[in-house]
Amino acid sequence: LPLYACDPELGDLGTKSGGRRVFKEAGVPVPPGCEDLRDRQDLVEGLAKLTVEQPSTRKFVVKLNEGFSGEGNAVLPATAMGDLSDVMSSRKKSIEAALPKLQFEAPNETWENFGARFDEMGGICETWIEGEDKRYWVSAGVRPIYHFNDYASLAFEAGWDWTRNTQTDTEGS
Repeated sequence: LPLYACDPELGDLGTKSGGRRVFKEAGVPVPPGCEDLRDRQDLVEGLAKLTVEQPSTRKFVVKLNEGFSGEGNAVLPATAMGDLSDVMSSRKKSIEAALPKLQFEAPNETWENFGARFDEMGGICETWIEGEDKRYWVSAGVRPIYHFNDYASLAFEAGWDWTRNTQTDTEGS
C-alpha cells in the first residue's frame, strides 16, 4: 500500500524550529528569535537573550514546534515581565514569573498545559513584528488525486485567492 507522506527523516524541517533554520540557511529574513528550545528552561533563556538583544520589543511570541492553525502560539507582552533587571539571574526570574500570563491563541489554553507540551515538543520564541498596514489573505483550493496503480497518479489543482491591503485600500483575487 503506497503511503503518500513526508519522509520521516525530514520531519524536523516541518517544525517551527526547522522552518527558522531552513529560512536562515536560504537567506530568508526571520524575526529575531531563538529556535531549538527543548523545554521551559530553554524558553526562559531564549526570552532573556531576546530582551537583552531587542530591548525595545513590545511583544514576544512563543510557538510550539508542532503547533498548527495558531493553536500552539502565545503572545507575551513585554509589560507582563515587569522591570527587567540588568542582572541576568533576576531577569530570568521575572520572565519565569510572567510565563503564566501568556496570551494564548487557543481558547481555554492554560500555562500548565502549554508548558507541559513545550517540554514535550520544544519550540521557538521570537519578537512580534508590528506592521504599519494590515493585509488579509483568503485562500481555498482543491487537489483531487487519482491513483491508477502503484506507479501512476494524476493530480488536478484548482484554487482561488483573495487579498486586501488596508493601507492602500486595494483588494483583488
